[in-house]
Amino acid sequence: MSGHGFIALARTLPNHPIVGFQGKYKPSEAWQWLLFEASWRARRIGFQTGRHVGALSLERGQLSHSLRFMADRWGWTVKRVRTFLDALENDSMITTQTGTGQTVITICKYDVYQCLPVAKGTQSTTQTGTQWARNRSEEHTSEL
Repeated sequence: MSGHGFIALARTLPNHPIVGFQGKYKPSEAWQWLLFEASWRARRIGFQTGRHVGALSLERGQLSHSLRFMADRWGWTVKRVRTFLDALENDSMITTQTGTGQTVITICKYDVYQCLPVAKGTQSTTQTGTQWARNRSEEHTSEL
């Protein structure tokens, strides 16, 4: 993947009325949905399953939903969601922990998917570009 690069997408994309995910999700859309739903920073969430109300701490790259919620969202059966998550786990793409009716999913290599690489020399390149712009501006000002 690193040789092919990546693109950044808005987390609202799946809900977009024109290009969003519509109808039953394809496996690629379900995978993207997991990436969109994953926490980009550590946070605490509340949940309710039946009579049980609780809170979970999620780390960067984790999300938590019930299998039933994901099945409803994706237009799949609970069995198909479970099978899909098992396949992702067998391929080392995710790990799962289930408890209190919630499934905590950890995206393996989340930072690889979500971190923008810092290019060497970025600061000096930016400074050079800024200095060039300043010099051009001064040239135009002196010409007036």
